[in-house]
Amino acid sequence: MSRLRLILLSLLHYRRMHAAVAIGVIAGTAVLTGALLVGDSMRGSLRHLTLDRLGPIDYVLATDRFFRTELAEELAAQPEFSRHFTAAVPAILLTVSAENAGSTTSGRVTQVNLVGCDARFWQLGDRSSAPTIQPREVVLNQRLAESLGAKAGDRILLRIPRVGSVPAESALGRKSETVQSQPVTVGAVIPAQGLGRFSLRPSQQAPMNAYVSLDWLADRLDQPGRASAILVAGTDARTAPPPEADGLLQRLLRPRATDYGILVKESPQGYLNLTSDQLILDPRLEQAILSSLGGGQVRRSSPISPTHTIRSRRPRKSPPRLRLSTFRPNRRSGLQRPQGRSDGHARPR
Repeated sequence: MSRLRLILLSLLHYRRMHAAVAIGVIAGTAVLTGALLVGDSMRGSLRHLTLDRLGPIDYVLATDRFFRTELAEELAAQPEFSRHFTAAVPAILLTVSAENAGSTTSGRVTQVNLVGCDARFWQLGDRSSAPTIQPREVVLNQRLAESLGAKAGDRILLRIPRVGSVPAESALGRKSETVQSQPVTVGAVIPAQGLGRFSLRPSQQAPMNAYVSLDWLADRLDQPGRASAILVAGTDARTAPPPEADGLLQRLLRPRATDYGILVKESPQGYLNLTSDQLILDPRLEQAILSSLGGGQVRRSSPISPTHTIRSRRPRKSPPRLRLSTFRPNRRSGLQRPQGRSDGHARPR
């Protein structure tokens, strides 16, 4: 009996077993191929959603305090800024609630992303459809408008938290009137795509966004000419900035003492009075202040005062100078990349 005949007779004799093995291999291959296709499709969908809600924005400076809007302009004016970035846009980012004042069926909507912005923000997206926001007007995205049952021309109430130098949860914080109601008119309703989907939190669901004038919102918060965030746009929305861009942006960001809420005054007797608008002075900031004083005699005011003051004795002929380091990432503030950018094309983290 030849070897070929032996193989054929063996296959014929064990045909049921071989058929079962073949079917198992086919099924396993189909499952693995399907899983790879589904995973690749989901990754592509998440990448598309990330690019859609962030556009060209590569980095965000988001803090729990307010700083000068000119800080964004000073950052963008640096000669090296244009190597990896195209724009630095100031904004105010808050979480508020909204209510349709003229509706009896729609209730209040919470967890609304309120964005205080100007024309520079809309230039990060499709400029042809950029809305114009007037004071006391609000632009809603489609999802929020449907949740409120509102349309252009309707009046809604925005319940905005009052921002103070002393947190409300602290012993010295204000316990009442922590929220202010601001009636505004719906100027337009935009689709929940592009900047109409803008959010720093990765999610497959469209966020509920409201957009108001940056200057108007800053005035309502008693922070005229100030912002709480800087949005930094890269040169290409589909490619990640090089690794050296991180250090470059940190180096180019040069906040002043007033951006930290610190006021520096020199008294007629030659003292430097450094006053902070925060209840507790950050230890790293205090160390930077003490280092810049060059070993002068320092006296701190009472630690329970909402205004933290450091007084230093300097010679009369020495001009008042204060050098502070730039913003550094910490738990509540810092220059960082928006969440949701995870691969080499969609950007970290």
